[in-house]
Amino acid sequence: MAYIEPLMIGCSKFYSGKGMISLFADEVKRLGGKAFLIGGPSSVDRVWAAVADDCKQAGVEVLLNRHTEQCTRANAEKYAAQAKERGCNVIVGVGGGKCIDQAKSASVFADLPIVTVPTSIATCVASSMTCVMYTAAGTCDGQINLKKEIDVCIADEDLIATAPNRMLASGMLDSMAKLPEVMQKVEGMDPADIDVIQNIQISNSTDIWNFLFKNSKELYDNGPASKNFSDVVITNLIQTSLVSGFAAGRGQLAIAHGVYNNMRNYFTEQARPFLHGELVAVGILVQMHFNGSSLAEVDAVRDLMISMNMPASLHEIGLDPTEENLSLMCRVLAEDTKVTDPERIKAVRAALDYVA
Repeated sequence: MAYIEPLMIGCSKFYSGKGMISLFADEVKRLGGKAFLIGGPSSVDRVWAAVADDCKQAGVEVLLNRHTEQCTRANAEKYAAQAKERGCNVIVGVGGGKCIDQAKSASVFADLPIVTVPTSIATCVASSMTCVMYTAAGTCDGQINLKKEIDVCIADEDLIATAPNRMLASGMLDSMAKLPEVMQKVEGMDPADIDVIQNIQISNSTDIWNFLFKNSKELYDNGPASKNFSDVVITNLIQTSLVSGFAAGRGQLAIAHGVYNNMRNYFTEQARPFLHGELVAVGILVQMHFNGSSLAEVDAVRDLMISMNMPASLHEIGLDPTEENLSLMCRVLAEDTKVTDPERIKAVRAALDYVA
């Protein structure tokens, strides 16, 4: 029987709200009781301070590992081996995308349950079924898919509220990218030919776009004091990963994330200071122009980005807009996103020129 690609969607338990970290010890105990925790130095300290007493009372042992390197396959294998050697029966990822994906990928190699504790909403990695991998140098190295859904995601708003506003802005734009990317994938299709899985992507990504375009600036200005803060946590951490899950296996890479990939791969040092969502956000502008959005629509998103102190051009994310660099970006973007028609390739270049 030929292999059938499963839908890779969601997590078994998703807790969101204030004080949710109080559930950590009981959930780890339910899954085995001895955790191998991977996170960035500050995230490890913040989460451990919040759970240490509960873990002691519950008889839960947690081995702390402060991860500062790239999320690599070699590190995933190393952590998996260490977890097994030390008798751990659950892996925990805390912090941001790099550390949580490193923990998730280690759980695949170790064949152990995975708990995620995001400390920002900069990406949807905490509930995503894929692990985005990198080389030690920071270039893209494909992805590792989980064999099953994430066992538990604990999105504690009190922890997330301490993340810098830069993380919030980055995450909101990363989530907004789903709609223009989905629309590239259904470009030219008769509406009658758009299937239910594509419609799920369109409807959810439209809801994400409308909510975030309307509320992003207020959320950025007010952070956890915003009346919409709980909603943006759910939007960024679970609804966005739902769209990604339904897009998996369907050639989902579109121009916005293609810009991200190519900045990481071909302009690695220039892109290093920027967050995932900051690079993707500039990619949204390229994506919208390519999709045929009006210049007023493109500029409205650019203005939103500027109002949140985000980079808003290729130049501002480290791409010197020379003919050589723009030609390289155009060629690789077209190849990666399967744009083959000469006129559409010209549209890719025109979009890059506008956003340069």
